[in-house]
Amino acid sequence: MEDAVQTCDVQRLMAGRGAVNTLRKALLVEGIDLMRSGGFTSIAHGDREIQQTVGAFERALEMLQAEGLA
Repeated sequence: MEDAVQTCDVQRLMAGRGAVNTLRKALLVEGIDLMRSGGFTSIAHGDREIQQTVGAFERALEMLQAEGLA
């Protein structure tokens, strides 16, 4: 996660509706639904789900960077 943040302008990525939609689509490819412009966990989400989400976020950022979108 730290590498993704250091190699990407997160403020740019998260600014504006279009960027959030792009990130959401990249996360959907990884099986994660960002749900609107944020995300949340619940009691149903344990360590395994959180680790899956973090991994998916890292891969989604890498995908967006490779496409020149981040």
